[in-house]
Amino acid sequence: VWVTEGNTVTEIDSATNVVARRLTLKQAGFLVDLAIGGGAVWATDPEGGRVWRVDTGRRLAARAIPLETWVAGLAYGEGAVWATNEITDEIHRIDPRTSEVKRIASDASPRDVDAGADEVWVTTASQPITFQPSSVRPSNNDTGSAAADHTEPANTTAPTFTNIKAANRSFIRFSC
Repeated sequence: VWVTEGNTVTEIDSATNVVARRLTLKQAGFLVDLAIGGGAVWATDPEGGRVWRVDTGRRLAARAIPLETWVAGLAYGEGAVWATNEITDEIHRIDPRTSEVKRIASDASPRDVDAGADEVWVTTASQPITFQPSSVRPSNNDTGSAAADHTEPANTTAPTFTNIKAANRSFIRFSC
């Protein structure tokens, strides 16, 4: 079990409920969200505008991935780390192997995110949308550009958007 404590990422042994390991990220502010996957624990640092990757091998090691200030929502799934920023209205896909960041969408106030079962869900303040994570992965001849703001740059496939509404809450759904 992993939790945050201020600027510290802490592993708790679930069998004993005792802290097993801690790593303080001295350059981080207050960490607000965690995701686990790809051999790492990922944490958002909204004030610092970073997602932190904490490798969970024998010795904990961390590195920062710069985004924009107020990045907060975070999930791991469908082969990527997904991060949202409610202030800049952005949704990002982070490649867990290379730490490459691609802004995949811009929508009003994307808040929390979750991923699994071939889909990624994002709560928003605007009309909900849906698109496929596979559509934001680079094609074989990609030059490094990414789909953003619902446009289609050269050599990429633009996400497909669909409205979803449930119990007066808005969601974005990405289908793989």
